[in-house]
Amino acid sequence: MILFHVKNPLHSTSIPIGMFEGAPFQTNTFTYTRGGRLLLYTDGVMDYLSPILKDHRNIPIKKLKDKVIQSLNLQKSVYHKSDDECFILVDLK
Repeated sequence: MILFHVKNPLHSTSIPIGMFEGAPFQTNTFTYTRGGRLLLYTDGVMDYLSPILKDHRNIPIKKLKDKVIQSLNLQKSVYHKSDDECFILVDLK
């Protein structure tokens, strides 16, 4: 899973948590400002979603979610790609 904050992306360099028992993993932290947004996603949801967050940072989160889903469906139809797709959008208060 990749944690994305528009100003400070955090990229994972370890194996997925829970894949192997006892495997080490790193943690990371970041600071944020009130009113920001956070996008958490699996590798099936590509980095091309970051421009959607940047370009639509002021729309309601429900509309942003719909734009992300629309983009994912477009990518599947264009590239005939099939992969796990999971994302979580969070308004930071």
